Amino acid sequence: MVDISIPRPDFEKDRGQIGIETLVVFIAMILVAALAAGVLINTAGMLQTSAQSTSQDAQSGVTDRLDVSAATGVVQNASKLPASAGHENSSKVINETTISVSLAPGSDPINVNDTTIRWTGPGGATTLTNENFTVSAVTDEGETKPVLNSQTDRFQVTINLTEQPVSVLEGGETVHLTFVTSSGAETVFQMNVPASLADASPGEAVRL
Repeated sequence: MVDISIPRPDFEKDRGQIGIETLVVFIAMILVAALAAGVLINTAGMLQTSAQSTSQDAQSGVTDRLDVSAATGVVQNASKLPASAGHENSSKVINETTISVSLAPGSDPINVNDTTIRWTGPGGATTLTNENFTVSAVTDEGETKPVLNSQTDRFQVTINLTEQPVSVLEGGETVHLTFVTSSGAETVFQMNVPASLADASPGEAVRL
């Protein structure tokens, strides 16, 4: 008679083998999860750093700007100036401007020499750099010129209009100035020359 009975498994041996395989798979899953978590944490850190840097740059582009409070111009006889300065229609012109600047509220320190000035006037449009203007201090806490370092600092930016790329200004003319700091923040200011300069003496400063 043939024995067709099914042998019973040895649960003691099989249980140990299955437990080891499960443990190996479990450890492998933990290692993979740990590696994935590390990658996610590093990526999140990089994204956070990038976001903070972008936020700071954006904030600087808004807050780190100049406050332009006033401008004056020096009157000069046109006959004393070279013809290239551009003064065909007037006997007296403005040949030099001085503009008062300070830190806008909430602004970090600004190096005025790193600022550019977009000049748009009767002679056309151009961009002025620190080669085209000079900076002097009215009040300078800590003597940090050309860096505006305090809300009490007041500097003056002087532009000689007889030097290219700008031209002298005649009575009634208007100039639009845009001060752009190194962070990209902009301040717009308009200078208006008095309609007539006939009564002003040579060397006299008039408000623009």
